[in-house]
Amino acid sequence: MGQFRLTANRAIVVDFKAFPFQDAAMVEWQKRLFDCYGVPDSAGYSAAREMDENYRSIDDAKLHSLKSKYGSTYAVLYKQTLSEFPVVFENQTYIVVVVP
Repeated sequence: MGQFRLTANRAIVVDFKAFPFQDAAMVEWQKRLFDCYGVPDSAGYSAAREMDENYRSIDDAKLHSLKSKYGSTYAVLYKQTLSEFPVVFENQTYIVVVVP
């Protein structure tokens, strides 16, 4: 994903592995994680797996809500994730959709 982010030349809402080192910023980072991936029951990398599973079933209403909150205009989804939004890129693993 790091190479994709660089190539896309776009800001992101949140990244599990790229966390800030300041207390106030960590609070915002966790809030964004939970907004995008749901609040996990577990912690650490088990939580990452759980949030990843949640993201696989994200729906268009949630994506639109995230757009309203964070200004996101595109979403990178797993290829098997169902969405009615226009696909602007796809490969074997992911699709990129425009969030209207």
